[in-house]
Amino acid sequence: MQRPFLSLSLLALISSFHPCRPVRPHGYIIYGAKSAPGKEEPEKFAYPGGGEAIYSTESDFLGRIEVLEQSLWNGMYHRTLLTRGMEHSEALLECSDQDSDLHGKDCHLSKTEIDPVEKAYLRNVLAGPLAFAKGKSWHAGSRENAPRLHVTVLGFGAGTIPMFLLNHMEAVHVTAIEIDPKVVEVASKFFGVPLPIPHQRFSAMRDNDFDSPDKVIDRRCTADKRLCVHTKQDGLDYLRGMPPNSVDILLIDCFDGDGSAPKWFKERLPDLVQEAARVAEVVVVNDEDSADSPEEAQKRAERQQIWKDGGFPTVLSYGFDDDDLVSLRAKLCPGSDCGKRHRFLMAASPRARNISAAVQESSRLDKTLGLSAEAKLQQVLRNSLRNGL
Repeated sequence: MQRPFLSLSLLALISSFHPCRPVRPHGYIIYGAKSAPGKEEPEKFAYPGGGEAIYSTESDFLGRIEVLEQSLWNGMYHRTLLTRGMEHSEALLECSDQDSDLHGKDCHLSKTEIDPVEKAYLRNVLAGPLAFAKGKSWHAGSRENAPRLHVTVLGFGAGTIPMFLLNHMEAVHVTAIEIDPKVVEVASKFFGVPLPIPHQRFSAMRDNDFDSPDKVIDRRCTADKRLCVHTKQDGLDYLRGMPPNSVDILLIDCFDGDGSAPKWFKERLPDLVQEAARVAEVVVVNDEDSADSPEEAQKRAERQQIWKDGGFPTVLSYGFDDDDLVSLRAKLCPGSDCGKRHRFLMAASPRARNISAAVQESSRLDKTLGLSAEAKLQQVLRNSLRNGL
């Protein structure tokens, strides 16, 4: 997970894996002895409704990282990524083989089956920005030098957001910034992200103020170069090193291992908005959960105003709609409060489509992505008008 940047935990997928989603503690019973300190061997836990832990390790950034697995049907497996006992990402994977412990082997993210909770998160993170973003700024990596939609994700997690984009869109390039190399290893080994061995590069630019004496950054790309992941790098410093108008969609999805937003985010929000306005056309923030009190509403309004004052005339704050909440409550946390307080923020620059054009584009996207993008965008716009935004 992109540590000094932002990521929540939906408690389910994607994503990306970070605490940018309604998070619930995951209780468990130990059925076997723990591994010796420093070992990365699986521990035999049983998690209610979560499957068996097939991997466990310790991270300097996120604390304990675990992967749970449930065998479903015909080579299909459900895997969950947890940090410090909190769910961050869920995904359905198709595996062509099994290992000696009958766990899935040679797996890739399913292109046809999407976990309902994963889909709810994808819908809220991607429907709006894909509808508003019109520029295709990225040419690198294409033999024909054809323009591609360039998406930058701050916080990689299990890699489910980037992989969904690669699986469902052709003209797209994704750059992910992840502070913790262990998270990328987990995504590659257990969530079907096809990343080869990393190669290192030296950075003498201002894009790397990370506390590393030799300023070495690990970079891993898929074979077709449509996805590249940078580790050991701070998200805000990466943006500072990017040229103007070089990012079409910026997804900010990084929180600490316990599901809370990093302290720096509140302190450096104006700096983030300034850099985002310089490089990005549309921004989505997986925001913190917040109560419905007048005090929390005022804080949300103040954050939105910072984005507006920073150069984003269209700023929308929204949460899961009724259909999303049905999926969340059925699987994650029964009760009327489950998922209700989780918020997303989307900011569109003057370079983005206007609202009318975005609604038309969302209808087109429904034919290829299957996320009910138009219904989601219409719901967000209705609520925004009702709230006087």
